Amino acid sequence: MDAPDIPSFSNLGAGSGRFVGRDEDLRRAVESVGDSVTPRKILLIGGVAGIGKTEFARRLARELAHRLGREAPDLVFACIRFAGAGEDELRTLLADLLRSRKVDEKELPSSLGARSGRWRAEVAGRLVVLLLDNVIQVGQVGPFLPADSDHVVLITSRKRLSGLKVDWPVDPLPLEALPPPAAEALIRQIAGRELDDERDRDEVAACADLAAFCAYHPLAIKIAVLGLRDTPVTLAERLADLREESSIVHALGEVDEGEISVAKTFARSYEELRPQLRVLLQRLAVAPVPAIGPGAAAALMDAGVRETRRQLDALTEEGLIEGDGAEYRLHDLVRQFARSLAERGDTTGHDAAVERLLAYYHRIATQTDAILTRQPYRIELDAPASPVPAPFADAFAGVAWARDHLDELRACAEHAHRDDSDRGRRWTIRFGLALAGLLRNEGQWTASHELQTRAIAAAEALALPLAAGYARHERGQLNRLLDRLDEATDDLLRAQELFRGATGEAAELGAAHVLNTLAVVLDRQRRREEAAATFRAALAAYERLDDRRGRANVWQDLGMFDFFASPPDYAGAAGQLARALALYQEAGPPLGEAHAHINLARTMRRLGLDGEAAEHLEAAQAIYGRLGNRLGRATLLRELGSIAPDPQRKLEALTDALRLSRELKDRSGEAAALIELGVVHGASGRPRTAEENLRHAYRILHDARITRDLQRPVDELRRLGIEPGADPGQGPAGDAGVELSRG
Repeated sequence: MDAPDIPSFSNLGAGSGRFVGRDEDLRRAVESVGDSVTPRKILLIGGVAGIGKTEFARRLARELAHRLGREAPDLVFACIRFAGAGEDELRTLLADLLRSRKVDEKELPSSLGARSGRWRAEVAGRLVVLLLDNVIQVGQVGPFLPADSDHVVLITSRKRLSGLKVDWPVDPLPLEALPPPAAEALIRQIAGRELDDERDRDEVAACADLAAFCAYHPLAIKIAVLGLRDTPVTLAERLADLREESSIVHALGEVDEGEISVAKTFARSYEELRPQLRVLLQRLAVAPVPAIGPGAAAALMDAGVRETRRQLDALTEEGLIEGDGAEYRLHDLVRQFARSLAERGDTTGHDAAVERLLAYYHRIATQTDAILTRQPYRIELDAPASPVPAPFADAFAGVAWARDHLDELRACAEHAHRDDSDRGRRWTIRFGLALAGLLRNEGQWTASHELQTRAIAAAEALALPLAAGYARHERGQLNRLLDRLDEATDDLLRAQELFRGATGEAAELGAAHVLNTLAVVLDRQRRREEAAATFRAALAAYERLDDRRGRANVWQDLGMFDFFASPPDYAGAAGQLARALALYQEAGPPLGEAHAHINLARTMRRLGLDGEAAEHLEAAQAIYGRLGNRLGRATLLRELGSIAPDPQRKLEALTDALRLSRELKDRSGEAAALIELGVVHGASGRPRTAEENLRHAYRILHDARITRDLQRPVDELRRLGIEPGADPGQGPAGDAGVELSRG
């Protein structure tokens, strides 16, 4: 928006002329005030130091004065910039305001209260647009607020000024880092570069990288490209120079153009903190997580959760972190600034703090894994105990917490991987195994595959065969889910060698896990006799170990082995699954119990026992709901869609199942949903859509080498009177997901 002339008087200054990327913020702010000639509005413009609050407020003030001044020609405009917070400064600023209103020097009151009262009397009955810039205390605001006049007051502050809301209705307007395109535009504008996306590809890429290096922060960008206009220095060369330092704060720390300095800007806020808050800020900066809750921060500080939350709120009030009481974040530049301080001092305390933080998150991950995983690992890596209790009441709440904080858990695993020491390798193994169940059940198979690969390398470097065996077994499971059956077999056979070369119960348990998973893979490879023998060996191993959860797993897999037999043995499957369910109900985990209910529902439906199928689905739904398990919910929706009496409800459930399977990249689940959709469309008189769904399902199964289900779409095509042809995957074109809308 253009900046119009200001009615009445102004001490705004000319502005920088570089206002990029804030048009949407400006539009929303103007709309919040509206065109009323009787507004009563206080806007608190906040954000990290250097984010551009003052420039934004000046532009907004000009725009509001222009718009409101058309209806209120006697509008009064004033801009106050605070340098401190003392009473003498407030008295001086009020005196300046009164002089601007032509109040004679002899008539200026002496006290702060009297001057404030005279200011209010001078503007009584007139519309006032007031900008209070760089407020650092709530007490600075009151003396300048009009009493009975209509007004728009813009306040800028790097602090939250929560106390303002106690006495006045305040609308917060936080400014965030610039969007990447706006940050790049600002670089081009300041540096005077007109870049063509095709001709100047290297410089365009350097511009994007430079914006990211500056964390999209306006002040950092301004300093980074200062002096480039009318010089031959390229953006790529400037970026290379800056990257010689470890961070933008280091790189620009010595650049000081008047008051422009990244380090000095943050240092002012830092120096005002109490010593304990300085320590907390530094430890938040070295913490390897993108966001942090009070419990994790308490682990960093080795302090109580309640005390730490008060300190976090104090940092939030100072504008150095952002938070809502449950989660707190640092702006990238504040993190870099505080980390540079931490690295210059004694790092021993910070290293110990990070170790406590990793222990906190690892404890939560292991608790979550215990409720999710079918095949727990039993190896001791001497994980340090967390000094802070988990932030949830029960195991089910723990799963929800871990899912909501998965980014933090994975960030801990990444931090461990970057630590090329034996300590880092041990944490790599711990997090790889502890996150296995959660990532597997969230459908993040590729991410978990990478963690297991790292855990294998770390275990081999530390000569820990049991850890390597468990990580290889988990990677074998993931390869099975990713339809890499040959790779799954290789991993499982290697894990079997490792377990057989070790002694003790943990090795025997690992070997039993391998037999069970290997049998499932052999079944997928249509090596049914070998699969049956391997299932029996796994069952015998679990019986020797008196492991009820392991036996439940085998019975469940044997049930599905019979379910997918040719011809199917549904009665046999029902018996095996019932035994699995009973054991899961005794020994856990709840997820195994839910899967058993689902598989029993599928089996009962094939046996014509729809009532019993519905009961099992209801039981599964309750457990999946408590766990928030999306993979299980997709399976549940497929079964609900299959038995729903109403065709529309069938389509809705199956469409949701298809969407979830695609989100989770579960190819087998996607194909199963498409087959059921094909059946529903065929029964509803839509053979064209049914054919597309079934052929699409065949293509998925064929490409993923899921041979045990490959015949089903062929059979369903024939039931529709459609000849599958030599390649049932070929046929009508079109995306099945689009065709669903025809239903």
